[in-house]
Amino acid sequence: MKLYCKIENDVVTYGPGLLPLDIATKSDFDLLELGWKVADRIVPDTFDDITEVMLPPEFDILPYKVIVTFTKRAKTAEELAEKRAEIIMSMQAAQTQALAACETIMAENSTWIKRSQEERTAWETYKQELLALDFTNISDIRTFVFPSLKYSPPLPPPPQG
Repeated sequence: MKLYCKIENDVVTYGPGLLPLDIATKSDFDLLELGWKVADRIVPDTFDDITEVMLPPEFDILPYKVIVTFTKRAKTAEELAEKRAEIIMSMQAAQTQALAACETIMAENSTWIKRSQEERTAWETYKQELLALDFTNISDIRTFVFPSLKYSPPLPPPPQG
C-alpha cells in the first residue's frame, strides 16, 4: 500500500498517509501536480514501547518522492518510571476486574453450589492468587505472569448414534 505526503511551500503538511478519497484514483504524475508525493519510509527494525520513544519523522523532499525517516531513542529514567507506573496501574485495574468476577461467581449461591468441587477449588485458588499479587516487587514488567483460572470443564460425552 502506497503512502503519500502533501507538500506545500517545500514543507510536508500531511503524511505519510493514505490519499484522500477524492484524489485516490489519480496517477502519481497527476498527484505531483497537486503537491502529493509518494512517501518512502525508513523505520527502525525494532521498537520497544516500554524502553524507547519514537521521534518525530524527518522528511527529505526529493523531486518525485519524500523519504520519511523514523528514528528512536532510549527513554529517560523519568519516562521509564512513568511507563512502569502506567503498566502497573493497568495491571491493578485488571486485578480489580478479575476479583470482581470471582466475587460475582462465588456470590451466586444457587449456581455456586451446583459447580463441582474441582471447579470451586479452582476459583478459590484463582482468587487467592489474585489477592496475593504484589506489584511493588516486579523486577521485569515483561516477564510478569498474571494468574489465570486453572480449570477446564469436563467435555460432554460424544453423541450416540
